[in-house]
Amino acid sequence: MARLSVNIDDIAYLRGGDENGTPNLYHAAMQVEMAGADGIAICPARGDGSISRKEFQVLKNVIGTHFNMIIPPTEFMIDTAVSISPGSVTLIGEGDMDSRIMPALDLALDYDRISELTTELQTKDIMVSLYIPPEVEGVKLAAKTKADYVEFSTWGYVNASGGAERAAEAEKIISMAQLANKLLLGVSCGGGLDKRNIKALADSGQIEEFVIGRGITGRALFTGLENAINEIAAIIKD
Repeated sequence: MARLSVNIDDIAYLRGGDENGTPNLYHAAMQVEMAGADGIAICPARGDGSISRKEFQVLKNVIGTHFNMIIPPTEFMIDTAVSISPGSVTLIGEGDMDSRIMPALDLALDYDRISELTTELQTKDIMVSLYIPPEVEGVKLAAKTKADYVEFSTWGYVNASGGAERAAEAEKIISMAQLANKLLLGVSCGGGLDKRNIKALADSGQIEEFVIGRGITGRALFTGLENAINEIAAIIKD
């Protein structure tokens, strides 16, 4: 049975840089948990929803499930993660943080630095996940870094132009998940997933965790947060 982690970036974006603004991040995180999510994820570097270290510390303290910080591997963001000490850190690429598509790491290009940062974070008792495309070379390099998890970008699957292409993309993700498992890596997936497209991946039984943001927060505008979370949970936990 897979876990569900909810990315609350969009809630932070709506709130903006005002710590006293609405929607309140702490209330949102607690409501996500009460609705049944297994974890909370947030990327402080995206959009203009600026989040202070103090807010991150409070979030860590109020979150009773798993807290995952999604960050690019910059010195400032690594220092922030070490000072907050979340349950896990997901390292992403340093591309356009204002894009709806979160940039993936290029481990072939940046292996040495990512390997060093992985070790640094793990020595602080922080689990490390690497956000990568579902490709053989990336999975093998991720295993070589001794990371705890890989998170596969699912944008290729989500943006597939037709049924045959989407089925092929799903099979690629599933086969890479099987490889990752053989190499002793945990597997999560995220990027554009929602109730309409997640079932094929969930039914594989190869993915431990799904990280979903707008597929839940966008749906919540019409159904409410609890219902939006329950819809996804019913699919991945079936």
